[in-house]
This record gives sequence, structure tokens and C-alpha cells, in this order.
Amino acid sequence: APVTTLFALAYSAAFWNSNSSAGFPVQAIKSQLVDDPNAADSASDIYRAIENFNLLATIKSNPVFGTGFGKPFLQPIPLPDISGAFPLWQFYPHNSMLHLWAAGGVLAVAAWLYLAYAGLRGGTKATLAAAKGYDLLVALTGTAIVLMVTLYSYLDISFDNQTLLLFPIGFAFIHLIQDGIDADAAAADVERREPEVSDSRRERRDVGV
Repeated sequence: APVTTLFALAYSAAFWNSNSSAGFPVQAIKSQLVDDPNAADSASDIYRAIENFNLLATIKSNPVFGTGFGKPFLQPIPLPDISGAFPLWQFYPHNSMLHLWAAGGVLAVAAWLYLAYAGLRGGTKATLAAAKGYDLLVALTGTAIVLMVTLYSYLDISFDNQTLLLFPIGFAFIHLIQDGIDADAAAADVERREPEVSDSRRERRDVGV
């Protein structure tokens, strides 16, 4: 931890005012801490604000069942056409959670939130029950992946192949560790019961049974 902290501080200091690709992580953090966005950040913020407003209008048009997937969201406030950079901009808005509600309705949102809840609950359980360092690392990584994808769905396009592929990987990590924990518990239970069975058979032999 101390080495990682020193490296992070040195890296942040070196690229705090840099616009190079190597300093992108630092600039992303800086944009959240320092109220000094550049022109590109300002335009992106305005675009997303209008996009969220349009998504909320789409949700209000059919909040229970949604408008259906594969249909563009409503635009009471017109957005600039960015099809040259992103052809599916009318079908994949940045806020994936609002998009899920707008397209799939309440049941779609409830299913997604329950899936995220099940992953976080199972991951927390596996992390707390993991005894070995390796098991703890894998369980914690799987839980972090599920949490990351869940939070990311509020911030950017997450319902694509690349991002959603992480979700089952996180669940697989959690299941792998939990399955091992359950197997160890079952083996320990068998070992605990074997002496009782042996003592019971010995008592029956003593009385001539």
C-alpha cells in the first residue's frame, strides 16, 4: 500500500497539467475535483444533460412497459447529430439505466437491479467467508467487477458486448470461491459426523446388535 500510494502521488503530480494520453486517468480525476472544465468537457456535459432530459421524457411516455428496444428515444429537445462518430447515438444513450427504463419499463429495471443486488450480496458473503489470501482476492475482484458495471450503467454506455462481458466474469469469480467454500464446509461436516457414526456402531456391537 505505501509503495502504491507513493507511485500514485508521483504519477498524479507528473501528469496533473498534461494533456497527453498517458495522463488521461489523472485528467479524468481532475475534472471531478477541479471546477475548470475545458470546452470539450462543457459540451459533453451539456449533451448528457439534454440526453437525460429526453430520456426522462421517454420514460414518462410509457413508464410501466417502456417504448421497446430498438426504437430511438424521444427528443423534445433536439440533440446534435453525431452519427459520424457514433451511428447508434439515438439507440445507445450514455445513461444506460435511464435507457433501460425508457425501453424496457419497470420490470427491466427491477430485473437489472435484482441481478446487481444478488451479485453484490453473494460477493460480499464470499469475500467475508474466504479464508485464504488467493480466495479473498478472487472474491473481492468479482464483487468489485459487479459493483463497477452497476455504477457504470448510471454514467455511460454499459449495455454493450464489451462491458456486459465483465458481468458474468464477476459472477463466475464469486461462484468459484463460494463453491469452494461450500465444498470445504461439506467436507468438514462429513469429517465431524464420521466419529459419531463410528461411536454409534461401536455401541451397537457392545450390546450384541
